[in-house]
Amino acid sequence: MNGPSFQLEVFHRRSPFRFRIRHAHGERSANEGLVIRISGVVDGRRIFGLGEALPRSYVTGETVDGSLAHCQALFEKLAVPVMAAATSGGGRLEGAIDLLIDAWSTVSSTNQLAVWSAFDVALFDWVSKALDLSPERLLHETRSKIESRYGSHSRSTKDPLFLADNAVARRATIPMVRPWLAAMLTFGYRCFGFKHFKVKVGDPQSIQRVGMVIRCMGPRADVTLDANQGYSAAAAHEFLNLIFQQHSVLRQRLAAFEDPVCPADAESLALFGRNTGVVIMADEVLSGEESCRAFALCPEVSIWNIRVGKCGGITGALMAVDQASRAGARVAFGALVGEDRVLGASANLLSTQVSNLWMEESFSGMILARSVFRSDRLKKSVASLAPDARRGLGFDLDEGAMRSQMIRFQTFRAQMPESVALPL
Repeated sequence: MNGPSFQLEVFHRRSPFRFRIRHAHGERSANEGLVIRISGVVDGRRIFGLGEALPRSYVTGETVDGSLAHCQALFEKLAVPVMAAATSGGGRLEGAIDLLIDAWSTVSSTNQLAVWSAFDVALFDWVSKALDLSPERLLHETRSKIESRYGSHSRSTKDPLFLADNAVARRATIPMVRPWLAAMLTFGYRCFGFKHFKVKVGDPQSIQRVGMVIRCMGPRADVTLDANQGYSAAAAHEFLNLIFQQHSVLRQRLAAFEDPVCPADAESLALFGRNTGVVIMADEVLSGEESCRAFALCPEVSIWNIRVGKCGGITGALMAVDQASRAGARVAFGALVGEDRVLGASANLLSTQVSNLWMEESFSGMILARSVFRSDRLKKSVASLAPDARRGLGFDLDEGAMRSQMIRFQTFRAQMPESVALPL
């Protein structure tokens, strides 16, 4: 006898930006990515869960076409068992969380973290609704399961930099734009209370751009430099020497240098940190299980930029947080450029439940011409993207917006036996 049936809908879309974005890996005026919607019937109700993915070859090595090709297998082999466990007999929540953790280890070993991020977030959304749990409670239970499964630790995480009143600092990104536009963006963010800025560097105008941010903010500015692996070690050394000569105050206000060199593996970043004495943040190459183990052995890389969209979803982000805590590293929650509301809400949820250094918001309302997600819960403030005490992440699919952006559409159905094998 067959158990309940589940459905996956995959939307391949192109979402235009309001303006062009540029960094060391090129420039874009739109994102190409995936939105998935999973569904299943629980107690006579059809419940939906939403997720999104932005596969990028220079981050996790994945492409959109490759991710599309993997969706059916990921759904049938990893996602459906989680949904079936959540709707089976006793121990439903514990079994579903165990399967989410196992799925993360699987996709880490097969390099499918970006596309699995969409599934994990959608499953988190779906399980929260199916089991009538607030997302905060589900996040707490998932983190507790990770800690109990991998053993307790001392939580030797270093004290956060430049934080006051135990508040999470929001970080605004200044893209690789002309210095005068960097000044305008800085003044705009300053009006909204931002005091920390990540400035993209790697082009001939980088020193001027950073200088504009410092002049606009004065002694209140905390600055992270982000090279997106755009420098060789020698070029990054030269850049630091020049910028410190022209803007000496930056020596005191430089919070971190993010991915300063290529290759940005653990060994290269650690060596650059030892040679320069600056705080190093790992970003693009920090994603799955293997990279977390490698960076845990490099105390010179003392800040981990964890993004839901590259680390394998909410579960993957929690796994990375756990590894960072064991290594004594600090945690920042980052955003992929142009990510939409679901990934942003997931990161905001994490920032309210997990101790972290910075929260880098996605600014999707400013960057995206139109979101494909809607919610009657949203207020006018950016902070309102965080889920409230109700169930799920709080979004529905805007069918009209999706039709205007959609390139391809696929749907898959699967069934599971009533008896589900749960991890021991």
